[in-house]
Amino acid sequence: MANAAKNAGVTQTIIEAKVAEDGTVTLKGTIPKDAVNPIVLVNFDNNRGASTQDQGNYAFAVVKALQDTYGITEMNMVAHSYGNMAIVYYMLQHGSDTSLPKLVKQVDIAGHFNGIIGIDEPENITLDDEGKPSCMTESYQELLSLGNHYPQGQVEVLNIFGNTGKGSDERVTNLSSQSLGYLLKGHVKSIQEKEISGPDGQHSKLHETALVDKPIIAFLWGK
Repeated sequence: MANAAKNAGVTQTIIEAKVAEDGTVTLKGTIPKDAVNPIVLVNFDNNRGASTQDQGNYAFAVVKALQDTYGITEMNMVAHSYGNMAIVYYMLQHGSDTSLPKLVKQVDIAGHFNGIIGIDEPENITLDDEGKPSCMTESYQELLSLGNHYPQGQVEVLNIFGNTGKGSDERVTNLSSQSLGYLLKGHVKSIQEKEISGPDGQHSKLHETALVDKPIIAFLWGK
């Protein structure tokens, strides 16, 4: 995805941020002072066993490292699958802190905000006219106050989900992904949804297809 942005002429600067299990951040690469739209690839060593709270703290550690090292004042956040929990729990825990860089745009891909098929997603969920799920996971209930931690009317959100058939990407139902809307509507500047249908809408393929790369590049950078 980063290379797709680079090939589209968005940026020439891509660095990596590695987060150890204890939250220590190691930056690999350098962002020059004249860099345009630098991209930071974030990797958590403990990317499977971390709690949602830990993931939020890991994201905070990266943001703080970039702020301390480069003085960043604004940022976009892009995540796929479990990475979405890092974004929303970062905002739940730190979104009200005005001393941190300003979140401008947020891209969520294949987010399991109200559970994962066969693991914790309640069966036979419906969303009402406001997008509120008829049944909520424990994690979703923790996120009910999420919107209050977003600076009012500041963040633009693009919520992408895949549908290979039967309303899911085979790992996450579209309703679980779309349940983000109920948490953020009325709190963010805008929120738009994009469904990727067909084979490229499979959960793991969503970060490997131009059908996702192109709308993200257009949304974030207008290219």
